[in-house]
Amino acid sequence: MVFVAPLHHGTNGRVIFDLIIREGKRIVDLELDFREGRAHPVRAKEGLEHYLDLVNHASGDKDL
Repeated sequence: MVFVAPLHHGTNGRVIFDLIIREGKRIVDLELDFREGRAHPVRAKEGLEHYLDLVNHASGDKDL
């Protein structure tokens, strides 16, 4: 398991997760851009809708 926590005040760049499996669903090649510490989903070959649904229903802080 890997956790990613960008600096909230200025992380910039891109991270690519090759495979995520959550709740039995696959998210393949998820790309997130970080601009000024905020994550912006770019694309996924498979499962982007599932990723967005997970984020929208998550508790706690989120800033997309």
